[in-house]
Amino acid sequence: LLGHTSRQQIDRLVGFAHESGLTRIAVLAPSNAYGRAVAGQARRAVAAVGGDLTRVAFYAPDASDANEVVRGLANYDRRHGALVSQRKALSLRDDEISKRALRRLEGLDTLGDVPFDALLLPDGGESLRQVVPLLPYYDIDPVKVRFLGSGLWDNSETLGEPTLIGGWYVGPPPEARAGFIGRFEDTYGYTPHRITTLAYDATALAAALARRAGRAAFDADALASPRGFLGAGGIFRFSAEGLPERGLAVLEITGRDEVVVISPPPERFSVSQAE
Repeated sequence: LLGHTSRQQIDRLVGFAHESGLTRIAVLAPSNAYGRAVAGQARRAVAAVGGDLTRVAFYAPDASDANEVVRGLANYDRRHGALVSQRKALSLRDDEISKRALRRLEGLDTLGDVPFDALLLPDGGESLRQVVPLLPYYDIDPVKVRFLGSGLWDNSETLGEPTLIGGWYVGPPPEARAGFIGRFEDTYGYTPHRITTLAYDATALAAALARRAGRAAFDADALASPRGFLGAGGIFRFSAEGLPERGLAVLEITGRDEVVVISPPPERFSVSQAE
């Protein structure tokens, strides 16, 4: 495998979020094999860094029930009820302090915060575009809650969602891909498909190993070199089980289809003395 596994993405993202002070994380995912796998990976990753996974909610893959699911995730009915009760209690008082407090509640839909400071949204495409606008609608405030995403966010449609501005996701550093695309276009005269970098990495890896003499050039030890290899999207290597590990960046959406790297990928893999 040469792709970007969800487990590594979630480990990277949760680790960085925790280092940044986000210790209470919730998951809102599609109810499919990918969404449930990521929810399990998030549970393990949050536990590993000592954080709290406060909520996990699933919506139908076509997001047909998203309205109800997001409303429940946000505790909207209870928080709205608390606001109504508070307004009623204050309106029955005739002192100036109560009147000022009542004025401060104007324009609010709910009272109190949600029980998480980061929300993982491992989805993309049309279903995510249906879910995202519901978050602020039910008072999951993007000013107070950091939205987190997997590599599925890395497309112009998702990056164009205004609610996701300020959100974080993981992926290769944009400059590495931009450099590859530029060289490809100069050589072949057209823009490559997104997964072309994986084909390039596979071919470059085969070429690099072929330079080694003897039959051991392509054995398991050579493929699982702990020092790894340099690909079109950065460094990568394989575990003994054959799963890929890639040097991933954490990116923040700063505007419509605009991102900045807030945590760069490692330049090299750590290698133990035994290796």
